[in-house]
Amino acid sequence: MHYMYDIVRKCKQLVKLYVPYIANDRLLEEIGNCCTRLQILDISGETDITEIGIDLLAKGVCSQSLTVVDVGMPGEENICYSDIALILEHCPQVETLSTYSFVGASLKFIHDNVDDRFKCRLKYIHDTGTDEATLQVIMQTCPRLETLYLDSPKTGSLRALSTRNLRKLKIYKFVVAELLPLLERPIGRNLRHLTMIKGLGNLELGKLARLCPSLIDLDCYMIDSLSYGAGHAKFQQLEGLEILSSAILTSSLKAFLCNSTDLKRLAVDTVEFTDDDIMSMFMQHDFKVLEDVWFTLAPELTVQSVELLMDSCPELQSVGQLNGWSLTPDDLALIRGLLKSGNSSIRLQ
Repeated sequence: MHYMYDIVRKCKQLVKLYVPYIANDRLLEEIGNCCTRLQILDISGETDITEIGIDLLAKGVCSQSLTVVDVGMPGEENICYSDIALILEHCPQVETLSTYSFVGASLKFIHDNVDDRFKCRLKYIHDTGTDEATLQVIMQTCPRLETLYLDSPKTGSLRALSTRNLRKLKIYKFVVAELLPLLERPIGRNLRHLTMIKGLGNLELGKLARLCPSLIDLDCYMIDSLSYGAGHAKFQQLEGLEILSSAILTSSLKAFLCNSTDLKRLAVDTVEFTDDDIMSMFMQHDFKVLEDVWFTLAPELTVQSVELLMDSCPELQSVGQLNGWSLTPDDLALIRGLLKSGNSSIRLQ
């Protein structure tokens, strides 16, 4: 490591420094002493960092220039939240702590023990086990917050989410019935990206479209059930849709896709569509910008569906995962021959 210390001492104009898994207190001391222009620092992973090193870094010459500090390990509090609070307290330009997933506890520590009027520039926060009081502190201390990842929030905590500026929300282990009332507020109208993982209950996609009309990307992973009815509200700007390990009736999925013709990216792990379903959807509706179609398991779809997608989607770039479709080696050879003869760049996966 002494070579690394020398490098840091000699490279005083460093703007970016990536040293994951190897950082220690001595290295943080050298950074704090020498790197006056440092903006991005990656000291993530399992390291020997302690409060001593964090304090030397946070109060060092880079404290006014740091904007990104990647620290810690996902889901593991290998660095205490009170140590991370030192960075937030003394490095006023920091916008994200990247990997660290207990930011709420750090903010609450500052609010409760240092300054109850504290504000910071954080734009991204990842927090775990968030309760209502912690989420209230996040809202109070982070007026510029744009992206929020809540991992296993406590029951009832979501009602404290009140920001109008949020553009991306990712939520893991939650109750659908608690999320929807939250989205009825201005936060829902302003959201552009929504990722939901392990949602308990039924999510009605038409209601979601009404509450979040500006969504560009929607990801649904391991939701108990999804539903959608013909004539329900539709997303006006949705470009990316991914549904994995979430129960949804074929009729609901078909109706939803027919009302989402501006999609660029479509991924569903298991579909029971037949060739006739694909024909009715893609012949009767214009998917003029669709670029990627991914059905992991589609046992009823044959070469006919592949050809139809190729013919009806002018921007199509990739189709997959064809080993989960009802295709023979001869079918694949035929399609590849057609693509080659037509000088097409479509990828079969």
